[in-house]
Amino acid sequence: MHFVLKIWLKIVPDYLLEFGRLTLVFNFFAILSLVVVSAIHATGKNKMPSLINGTLYLLVLPLSYFALKNGSSPVFPYLVNVIFVFIGLILNLNILKFHVKEFDIYVFFREVLFICLAITIITSIIPIFLHLKMEEGWIRFVLVMITSILSVVLFSYIIAIDRKLKMKVKEMIKSIFIK
Repeated sequence: MHFVLKIWLKIVPDYLLEFGRLTLVFNFFAILSLVVVSAIHATGKNKMPSLINGTLYLLVLPLSYFALKNGSSPVFPYLVNVIFVFIGLILNLNILKFHVKEFDIYVFFREVLFICLAITIITSIIPIFLHLKMEEGWIRFVLVMITSILSVVLFSYIIAIDRKLKMKVKEMIKSIFIK
């Protein structure tokens, strides 16, 4: 991230890397929460998740204001945002469970959250190793990008895709190479 920002901005402002990283974590939980909220909306019960998520997002502003006014780090609002989106996810999961009795929060954690985190952690090992062992520059950037993409594709295929979908993927790849 630093290399790209340095090319783009020339001088990387303080805290920008932290803002970027926390934004990525925020987006991870926000996307998971969006899936859960979409399921709640399918039940026709839109009021509660809107009230909860709206309140949490609005609370970020006064909390951030008071923290920054009292000398807190500029990273604080981003951190609060991440914490609140995670809290929103947990509350939304419970709302979904309330409206859809068959929904199992444990299964969601095991089959969605845990798999996403596992893929994220596993696929980060080689790119982080390259990042730490190589000098900043285009070669490291390209190698990190290639290993990131390949490892995400490979481990998503291995971990996240069920047998039926793997067969379809294999058939699609075969048909591409046969043509």
